[in-house]
Amino acid sequence: MMQRISDTEVIFGSYPQTEIPGPLSAGNPARMLKTPSQEYEAMLQKEFLQGKGPLWMDMMHKDGTMIRQRVVSAFPKYYKYEPIVWQILSETETEMELVSASVLDGQVFHPQYHTVHIPFTGTWHYILNTAIPASVYDHSFLCLWLNTVFMTTAFSKEQQGHLLETLPANDVLSTYKSDALPAVRPCITLISKSEYETLGCPAKSMSDYAQCSSINDWWLKDPWHDSFSDTKEEGALVTTARKGFGDVDRLCGIVPKIRIRK
Repeated sequence: MMQRISDTEVIFGSYPQTEIPGPLSAGNPARMLKTPSQEYEAMLQKEFLQGKGPLWMDMMHKDGTMIRQRVVSAFPKYYKYEPIVWQILSETETEMELVSASVLDGQVFHPQYHTVHIPFTGTWHYILNTAIPASVYDHSFLCLWLNTVFMTTAFSKEQQGHLLETLPANDVLSTYKSDALPAVRPCITLISKSEYETLGCPAKSMSDYAQCSSINDWWLKDPWHDSFSDTKEEGALVTTARKGFGDVDRLCGIVPKIRIRK
């Protein structure tokens, strides 16, 4: 289930991360898999991203290794499923609050938005023509994606049972009134700017899988007041988040945050 690897880190779940050579071979044939995350991805793409289908396929080798094939610039690339390393934000006798040690994937915060300044009441942001206050993660496409596609990719059903809800149950679906979308357990979120600063504003390494999306920065929970820039450390691409303004309809990295029951 959850495995502690140091005083400050644990592994829990798995996700495509390291790029590998094409894995198909006569001696170890792969079986294509239809996963719940692909079904969620197809629904979300149809609802919000101009009907584009998923550009990936999961497969399992005879030896049990899970691989993801992803089409990048019309060519397939292959990524090995590996354990997700999490940093411990806080811990009690019964639960842990964790944030991913690296950037795992890339996604837009929301595909459609605009900003309007209302005199005497401040700036409001419109998503799908609905006025929403500045802290909009609970209503965002990214929140829905993390709690459907990412959740079913990263965690088994047993592991999902250990995730603790982090948001009010109704908020995550309040913007999405669609019969096509299933119910969502809002268990996965992002770290806030204050949490990021408490951690010492760390740079994050980026998995090969995240890099294939051509991203160079990552989302904090409040996109209206946080913007991003990339830097180089010891030759490796790492990313940092800084105060500023970010466009929520551009592709940025994902560093998920969760609470789990021990």
